Amino acid sequence: MKHGLAHPNTLVPICILKQMERCARDDELAGMICQHPIFLPALRLLRADLSVYSEVSKFLLQVAETTSGAKILLGAETVAELQLLGSLNEVIKIRVLEVAVRISQLR
Repeated sequence: MKHGLAHPNTLVPICILKQMERCARDDELAGMICQHPIFLPALRLLRADLSVYSEVSKFLLQVAETTSGAKILLGAETVAELQLLGSLNEVIKIRVLEVAVRISQLR
Protein backbone atom coordinates (compact mmCIF):
# COMPACT_ATOMS: atom_id res chain seq x y z
CA MET A 1 0.00 0.00 0.00
CA LYS A 2 2.84 2.37 0.81
CA HIS A 3 4.27 2.01 -2.70
CA GLY A 4 0.81 2.46 -4.21
CA LEU A 5 0.55 5.95 -2.72
CA ALA A 6 3.21 7.08 -5.19
CA HIS A 7 1.52 5.47 -8.21
CA PRO A 8 1.19 7.86 -11.17
CA ASN A 9 -2.47 6.92 -11.71
CA THR A 10 -4.36 9.01 -9.14
CA LEU A 11 -7.02 6.34 -8.73
CA VAL A 12 -4.52 4.07 -6.94
CA PRO A 13 -3.66 6.45 -4.07
CA ILE A 14 -7.32 7.48 -3.84
CA CYS A 15 -8.36 3.84 -3.37
CA ILE A 16 -5.68 3.32 -0.72
CA LEU A 17 -6.66 6.51 1.12
CA LYS A 18 -10.33 5.48 1.12
CA GLN A 19 -9.37 2.17 2.70
CA MET A 20 -7.23 3.96 5.27
CA GLU A 21 -10.16 6.26 6.05
CA ARG A 22 -12.43 3.28 6.64
CA CYS A 23 -9.87 1.76 9.00
CA ALA A 24 -9.49 5.07 10.83
CA ARG A 25 -13.11 4.93 12.00
CA ASP A 26 -11.97 2.63 14.81
CA ASP A 27 -10.01 4.37 17.57
CA GLU A 28 -7.51 1.54 17.98
CA LEU A 29 -6.95 1.14 14.24
CA ALA A 30 -6.57 4.90 13.79
CA GLY A 31 -3.72 4.90 16.28
CA MET A 32 -2.10 1.96 14.54
CA ILE A 33 -2.38 3.58 11.10
CA CYS A 34 -0.86 6.82 12.38
CA GLN A 35 2.12 4.95 13.80
CA HIS A 36 2.57 2.83 10.67
CA PRO A 37 5.19 3.82 8.04
CA ILE A 38 2.34 4.51 5.58
CA PHE A 39 1.10 7.54 7.54
CA LEU A 40 3.73 10.14 6.60
CA PRO A 41 3.69 9.27 2.88
CA ALA A 42 -0.10 9.61 3.00
CA LEU A 43 0.22 12.95 4.79
CA ARG A 44 2.66 14.17 2.13
CA LEU A 45 -0.05 13.65 -0.48
CA LEU A 46 -1.50 16.97 0.64
CA ARG A 47 0.71 18.30 -2.15
CA ALA A 48 -0.77 15.96 -4.80
CA ASP A 49 -3.54 16.55 -7.32
CA LEU A 50 -6.76 18.06 -6.00
CA SER A 51 -8.64 14.75 -6.09
CA VAL A 52 -5.92 13.03 -4.05
CA TYR A 53 -5.66 15.99 -1.66
CA SER A 54 -9.40 15.74 -1.06
CA GLU A 55 -9.07 12.10 0.02
CA VAL A 56 -6.09 12.90 2.27
CA SER A 57 -8.17 15.62 3.89
CA LYS A 58 -11.06 13.21 4.50
CA PHE A 59 -8.65 10.65 5.95
CA LEU A 60 -7.06 13.17 8.31
CA LEU A 61 -10.45 14.41 9.48
CA GLN A 62 -11.53 10.83 10.18
CA VAL A 63 -8.31 10.24 12.13
CA ALA A 64 -8.86 13.45 14.10
CA GLU A 65 -12.26 12.22 15.26
CA THR A 66 -10.58 9.46 17.28
CA THR A 67 -8.76 10.10 20.54
CA SER A 68 -5.58 8.25 19.62
CA GLY A 69 -5.55 9.73 16.12
CA ALA A 70 -5.96 13.28 17.40
CA LYS A 71 -3.02 12.83 19.76
CA ILE A 72 -0.81 11.73 16.89
CA LEU A 73 -2.03 14.49 14.56
CA LEU A 74 -1.14 17.04 17.21
CA GLY A 75 2.20 15.36 17.92
CA ALA A 76 5.56 16.91 17.15
CA GLU A 77 6.41 14.68 14.19
CA THR A 78 3.12 15.31 12.36
CA VAL A 79 3.18 19.05 13.09
CA ALA A 80 6.77 19.27 11.83
CA GLU A 81 5.79 17.46 8.64
CA LEU A 82 2.82 19.79 8.12
CA GLN A 83 5.08 22.83 8.64
CA LEU A 84 7.52 21.44 6.09
CA LEU A 85 4.72 20.84 3.60
CA GLY A 86 3.35 24.33 4.19
CA SER A 87 6.71 25.85 3.36
CA LEU A 88 6.79 24.31 -0.14
CA ASN A 89 4.44 26.79 -1.79
CA GLU A 90 1.36 28.90 -1.17
CA VAL A 91 -1.18 26.39 -2.55
CA ILE A 92 0.05 23.63 -0.25
CA LYS A 93 0.22 26.09 2.65
CA ILE A 94 -3.47 26.91 2.13
CA ARG A 95 -4.29 23.19 1.98
CA VAL A 96 -2.45 22.53 5.24
CA LEU A 97 -4.18 25.48 6.90
CA GLU A 98 -7.57 24.34 5.61
CA VAL A 99 -7.07 20.87 7.08
CA ALA A 100 -5.86 22.39 10.36
CA VAL A 101 -8.93 24.61 10.61
CA ARG A 102 -11.29 21.73 9.84
CA ILE A 103 -9.59 19.56 12.46
CA SER A 104 -9.79 22.35 15.04
CA GLN A 105 -13.53 22.62 14.39
CA LEU A 106 -13.91 18.97 15.41
CA ARG A 107 -12.27 19.49 18.79
